Amino acid sequence: KMDCPSEERMIRLALNGSSAILTVSASSGRAYTLEYRDAPASSSWVPLPPAVVATGATVTLTNASVPTAPRFYRVRAQ
Repeated sequence: KMDCPSEERMIRLALNGSSAILTVSASSGRAYTLEYRDAPASSSWVPLPPAVVATGATVTLTNASVPTAPRFYRVRAQ
């Protein structure tokens, strides 16, 4: 699941081995952080550093160690 503010949209989600790679629309110069939680009802999101500064219309964020259980993601723009 991807939860993004209205101006950021997921463009692509890919799995590469144990990594999840998300590409979202972005504003150049703005920083983005991938966050996750393991259950939809969990009260807090866990950031996956580092924040990535967009250099164009998209930004790619990676979770390098995806568990086998479901995981829920969102992208936070700073």
